[in-house]
Amino acid sequence: MRIVRNDGMEDRYSILIRLDSQDSTDNFYKHFNGSRFSSLEAEVCRVLFTVDVQYTGSIEHAQPSPASSAEQPTCPVCLGDNYVHRLIQSKTDGKLVELNSHCFHANDGCGSCDCVDSGFSEALLNSRVEAIVNEYNELLTTQLENQKSYFESLLQEVKEETEKEISVAVEKAVTLKLQKMQTKLDRCLKEKNILDDLNENLLKNQEIWKEKITQIEDREKKALKLKDDKIRDLEEQLRDLMVYLEAGKTMEQLSMSDEIKDGTLLPKPIESPSKSVSNANNNRRRT
Repeated sequence: MRIVRNDGMEDRYSILIRLDSQDSTDNFYKHFNGSRFSSLEAEVCRVLFTVDVQYTGSIEHAQPSPASSAEQPTCPVCLGDNYVHRLIQSKTDGKLVELNSHCFHANDGCGSCDCVDSGFSEALLNSRVEAIVNEYNELLTTQLENQKSYFESLLQEVKEETEKEISVAVEKAVTLKLQKMQTKLDRCLKEKNILDDLNENLLKNQEIWKEKITQIEDREKKALKLKDDKIRDLEEQLRDLMVYLEAGKTMEQLSMSDEIKDGTLLPKPIESPSKSVSNANNNRRRT
């Protein structure tokens, strides 16, 4: 058996194993090919058949000198490496426990290896429980994240719907208030128009009544003037009548005097007082 490092790959090794018989080779292939190195890792073992091996360099450079090397066990489980032995940490006491699931027993064709099965069941159970717990935690985390996203989306929808309802309610309230204010404004404008018409009618009536009052005052002034003129005419007529009466009385007295005793009286038509008054006025105006 020889251990060869893979070229260009770190921490990757290939092991050249030469088995004694074909049966052992077949059993080895069936048992190890596709097996996982550890239940905690995803790496698997790949077993390939080789016809021959060719060295490209000297043997001295290809492997360490025999003096500094130690003979490796023929069984891969007994190599002494933790990775080969599949050591895992126990959950109970924290110690490393050998995982010998890949050990050969006598019935498998390998009688040189005798692995101890102490704590294997417990370690395997703990590892499985841990894997299940991890898977459950991952699933729970995923579900919680999904639920969080779902409820956040619900909250966002509720928030948007609430904001929309608030906006609609505010818009309705503003619209209703505007309608009320518009109705009140229309009523005020209507009342204003009515008052304007009433004021205009009152102004027209005022002008009409002013004209009527002016006309009445003019008529009254004219009537008073006519009355005054009539009164003056009557006074003048009365004065003329008094003068006429006094003149007639004087004439009677003179007719009875001695101076006119021998005179002849001629009949003379008696004039109306108005004519006499008018004649007297005319005579007075002439004088």
